[in-house]
Amino acid sequence: MIALYDHDTHDFVLRVMMSADLFNHRTASEQIEGICLRLFDTWCETRNLTPLAFLMHCWPLITVETSSLKHLSNTLGELRRSHGAAVGVYEAGLLLELEERIEEMRLHATGASDERIDRMWVNSKVEQLCRLN
Repeated sequence: MIALYDHDTHDFVLRVMMSADLFNHRTASEQIEGICLRLFDTWCETRNLTPLAFLMHCWPLITVETSSLKHLSNTLGELRRSHGAAVGVYEAGLLLELEERIEEMRLHATGASDERIDRMWVNSKVEQLCRLN
């Protein structure tokens, strides 16, 4: 269990984090990708341009290395802080879930494993493209 600080409510939120033995980088990266895709779809459908512009500034991810995840987290955190009214309840929940997944990746990633994580990410993307064709 870990306490995360919620900047919107100025409160700590307890979250259950996966143990290192059960953590799967590929699954976590696919979850991050899935959440971003849901946000993209929602904001496109509702033509909510401000959040969409923030998302497009940091997504799609080319890699899941620590710096890319930090950029994603920082950019969408700035969206919540600066334009919170433009984010609906559903999207706010997705943003919180996304932040949790990024924090899990950060906690379980080490500098030496970034290359391995990136290879897994690329392999996952290639598999997705092959399924589309």
